[in-house]
Amino acid sequence: LLAKAGCDLSHARQARETGEPETENDHLEAALSTLDSARQLVQPDEAPSRFRSVAASYLETAARCRKLAATSVDGRPFINCHFAISPRLEAYFRTSLAALDTIATAATAPQ
Repeated sequence: LLAKAGCDLSHARQARETGEPETENDHLEAALSTLDSARQLVQPDEAPSRFRSVAASYLETAARCRKLAATSVDGRPFINCHFAISPRLEAYFRTSLAALDTIATAATAPQ
């Protein structure tokens, strides 16, 4: 799943570079969906580094979708992957990443 999301993100970057917002949108939306599926398989307490990778990719993709939402095509607002973003999933990732950071800090603190 991470490879598929990476492929979608790569295609989205290529579409952005060639000025194809609709194609970029499609690939960003696909990446968000794939990363949501990956999240269901990777738990922070079982595979912290893999979870961090999924979370970071999701949060970066969501940020790109929001940026794309601020653009327009032919003078009209661009309806895009912004609607595929799950605020609850974003909050889950942010909270879980903060918890992992707290655990890592506590584990390395002098006793």
